[in-house]
Amino acid sequence: MLSSKVILLVCALLVCLYSLIFDRNNSKCSAPTDPGYIFKHMLTFRDVTALSGRLSMQRFGYILSKINIIRPIGTANHTLVREFISKELSESGWTVKLDTFSESTVIGNRTFANIVAVNRPHASRRIILSCHYESKLMHNFYGTIDSAVPCSIIVNIAESLIRLFQSSKSDTTVQLVFFDGEEAFREWTDTDSLYGSRHLAAQMAQADSQGCNEISQIDLFVLLDLIGAAHHPFPRYPHCDPRFYDMLRDIERLLKPFFLLGSQSPEDRRKPSYFSSTIHPGILDDHTPFLSKGVPVLHLVPAPFPPQWHDVSDTIDNIDFEAIHDIQLVIATFLCQFLQVPPNSIENFLTITFVELFQSHLC
Repeated sequence: MLSSKVILLVCALLVCLYSLIFDRNNSKCSAPTDPGYIFKHMLTFRDVTALSGRLSMQRFGYILSKINIIRPIGTANHTLVREFISKELSESGWTVKLDTFSESTVIGNRTFANIVAVNRPHASRRIILSCHYESKLMHNFYGTIDSAVPCSIIVNIAESLIRLFQSSKSDTTVQLVFFDGEEAFREWTDTDSLYGSRHLAAQMAQADSQGCNEISQIDLFVLLDLIGAAHHPFPRYPHCDPRFYDMLRDIERLLKPFFLLGSQSPEDRRKPSYFSSTIHPGILDDHTPFLSKGVPVLHLVPAPFPPQWHDVSDTIDNIDFEAIHDIQLVIATFLCQFLQVPPNSIENFLTITFVELFQSHLC
């Protein structure tokens, strides 16, 4: 028969072992990335030059042509856009799932479907890049800046840079979310708006058997909205972490001297920043349900809103492709900086891609 001392020793060892396992699993889903890691290695001109070569505006135009259709919830076009985004991401190597649910609205019961995509799904942390993909229920309303352009930027970055993102040694990976039901069906209220983001935030806040949840895995939630109009910079918002806003401005300064932001004309060198120093009051948007649960956010929406907001003039005829090119490059660079993709991994990525392309022509 075992002595009481041996039994106590065994029990103590079991308790220690359990604590180690629990603490390891708990930290995996709750410990945020050290901000110092994000700024450990700054991207160089050589990096962003290579990055710029990967983001084709011709490809962006094709993606926009598929998303920029009248697409209110419940229509065939809405389904077409959802299927297009899902198919493009899946074929590019992203793990895609739909967060589908039904909810009673002011115009009756409606079914919504958020599109959620991730690469390196087993990574312990997330940076979310998001937008909404439906158009407002208005006659002849395309919603090009609201939000066909943001969706097209995200899909283009996702397709072009997935292998680069996969090369990151960071514990953080990119997760894409295309929200459904951001727009109010009638007048904006707490219940007639943000259907998809409210649902997904609630789902991600549910604890698992270890007391962890997906919300605690988010290092940063980035939301793009109303992008594409000329001369409408992003202000600072009091609910956004100023470090990340400053990081965007630093990236813009890195890109500007090398003419990666648009044309190489002298006028272009002096054009205003895409990021103003104005502090604007918070705006209710798809980040709000996540912000209320303590998630750090970076809200990229111009203020005041562009004149075509919620107007039939929000069409492809009233967007600035140069501004879109610039903002797309800034966002892509921001993601690479956040993930700490090593500078030479961009070069390796380009070399591998070229070799694969060359070999494909030989076969």
